[in-house]
Amino acid sequence: MVTATEQAAKPRNLTPVELAVLARTFRESRQWSQEQLAEIAGVSSRTVQRVEEGQTSSMDTRRALASAFGFEDIDALNKPYLIPTAEQAAAAKERFDKENLTLKAVCVETGKQLGKLAEMSSGYSGRS
Repeated sequence: MVTATEQAAKPRNLTPVELAVLARTFRESRQWSQEQLAEIAGVSSRTVQRVEEGQTSSMDTRRALASAFGFEDIDALNKPYLIPTAEQAAAAKERFDKENLTLKAVCVETGKQLGKLAEMSSGYSGRS
């Protein structure tokens, strides 16, 4: 019997909520206001607000946003994608965690911290 986590994800379009997260993330990463995005995309500010609120949007709106964000394929936000279910994503994360070592990165902000880091790693030669 095949479990839900073993089934292959089926291609599907982004939900309005998923598009909202993407649009907000792309916009904020560029440090644009909703008004700036609207102007660049050629849509109204209210349209951008509706998209970021997770309301439905037209194919033309999604194309305008894709173009504004610099996608080569203006239909990138209209196409179906293989999006794993929550269970599939959890199973993939579990596999990743078993197969990989993840280290916490710490930002070195002072010379004292750098000296301590060098002292702690002085026994490491970098060779296996």
